[in-house]
Amino acid sequence: MATDSSSQSNVHPLTHLVASLSKNGAIITNAVGEIEWANPAFCNMTGYSAEELIGKKPGKLLLGTMSDPDTVAYMDRKLKQQQAFTAEIINHGKGGTPYWVSLQYHPVFDGESLTHYVAVAADISRQKETEEALRESEGRFRQLANSAPALIWMTNQHQEYEYFNHAWLEFSGSNSENSGGQIETFLHPEDLEKWRKALRKAVKDRSDFEMEFRVLRDDGTYRTMLNKGTPRWSDNEEYLGHIGTCLDITDIKDAQQELERANTKLADSENKLNAFFNSTTDTNFLLGPAPKYPVLAFNKTAANVIKGLFHQDLEVGDSFLDYTVDDVKPKFYIDMEKAMSGETVTEERRVEYDPGVVVYWNATYQPAYDEKDNIIGVAFNVTNIDAQRKYEIALEEKNRLLEEIAHLQSHEIRRPVATLLGLISLLNPESFSDENRSLVELVHNTVHEMDNIIHRVVELTYETEQIKPFNPSDHDTGRTKL
Repeated sequence: MATDSSSQSNVHPLTHLVASLSKNGAIITNAVGEIEWANPAFCNMTGYSAEELIGKKPGKLLLGTMSDPDTVAYMDRKLKQQQAFTAEIINHGKGGTPYWVSLQYHPVFDGESLTHYVAVAADISRQKETEEALRESEGRFRQLANSAPALIWMTNQHQEYEYFNHAWLEFSGSNSENSGGQIETFLHPEDLEKWRKALRKAVKDRSDFEMEFRVLRDDGTYRTMLNKGTPRWSDNEEYLGHIGTCLDITDIKDAQQELERANTKLADSENKLNAFFNSTTDTNFLLGPAPKYPVLAFNKTAANVIKGLFHQDLEVGDSFLDYTVDDVKPKFYIDMEKAMSGETVTEERRVEYDPGVVVYWNATYQPAYDEKDNIIGVAFNVTNIDAQRKYEIALEEKNRLLEEIAHLQSHEIRRPVATLLGLISLLNPESFSDENRSLVELVHNTVHEMDNIIHRVVELTYETEQIKPFNPSDHDTGRTKL
C-alpha cells in the first residue's frame, strides 16, 4: 500500500524511518484534525492508502455503527479542549470491517497556538477477543459454580479468598461473592489448625489436597464437609491460587456410623448364632438348588462328619453330591425336589459308606426362605441316630431270644412238670404210711410251685416284649405344646 506522496514531503526526513520501524499505526493531523501524514502500519490497519487518508478527518473516515457514542463524545470533547487523551474504541476499516484500536492523542503547540496532533493507534482486536473469551469463560464458570450443590471457594496467589459460589453464600449466610469471609471463620475450632496446615502445604507444593472438616452453617449447626482443593494456573503456567469444593457428607457419615452400629449388632448376632449353630451335635447344611446342590453353609459338626467319612475338608461351594453315596442319590433327588417346592420331608436313612461301615441317620429337608419369602435353598439337617437305632436292633434281638426262651419254658420245660403233676395225682395217699404220705405231698407242692414259677417267667417275658424302645419325640410334650 503506498505511503509516499507530495503531501508528506515536508515531514522530517527521519519520520519515514521511525514509521517503518513501528508496529503501531501513527498519524499527524493539522490543528483542525485533518490527516497530513500516516505511517504504513496505520495504512495496513485501516485498509486505506496514504493518498486516501491525507486531508481526511479520522473520525469521519473510521468511526461507524459499532463505535461507542460515549467514547466518541469523550474524544471530541478532549479535541475541542486541545488536551491529550487515550481511548479504546471500535473503528471500521475501508471495507467496513470493525476492529478494536487503542488511541493516544497528543496536541502539538507552537507557543500557545495548536499546530498539530500526533496520534498513535494499536490494533487490540485480539486482546479484546481474549478478554471477551475470558469474560465468557468466567461467566460460564460462575454460572456452573453457582448452580452446583457443592460449596466452592477460590483463593489468589496470596492465599486471599476472592470468590465463593451461591451455595457457600447460602450455607454461611453471606450475601455477595467476595464477602463470603474467611473459611477459617466458620471452621470448628478443633479443625482450624488442621485446615491451615493442609492449605499452607498445598500452596507451597502447588498440589492438590483433600481433607474432612466441620463447618458452621448459618443455623448454628456444624456440618461435616469433604473438601478437595486443586491449584489454578494461567495460560503461561503461572500459579493463580487454589480452587476447592466442599461436599456436605454429614448424612453419609451418620449413615456410616449407623451402618457400623448395625454391623456390630449383626456380627454379635451372627457370633451368637454361629455359637449355637456350631454347638449342636446335629449335622446341618444349607444346600442350593439342582443340578449341583452346592453347599451354601454348614456347621462344625457337618465339617467333622464329612472329614471323618470322606477324608476331605468341606468347603462352601462344594457339590453335596460328592458326599452322597450312590445308593442314596435317587431318594436324595426326590426329597430335595419336594423341599424346593415348599414341602418339609423327614426320613430315616441307613447308609453303608464302606464295607462293614453302616450308619443310621434321621434326615430332614426343610425349605429355606429369603426376606421376600422366596425359596433360596434347603436346610438339610441330619441327626445321627446310629446308637439309638443299633440299640433298638439289639433290643429286638433280645426280645426274639426272650420269646424263644418263653417258648422253651412254656412248652419244653413245663411238659415234664405237667407229667409229674399227673403222676402224683394217680397216687393213693391212703396206701402210704404217714411218713411217705408227707413226702408225696412235699413233692406235689414243689412241682406246683415250679409250675407257677414257669407261668410267671412266661408272663414276664411276654410283658417285656411289649415294651417299646425309648423315642424322645413320644415324650417331648413341652416342645410339641409350644
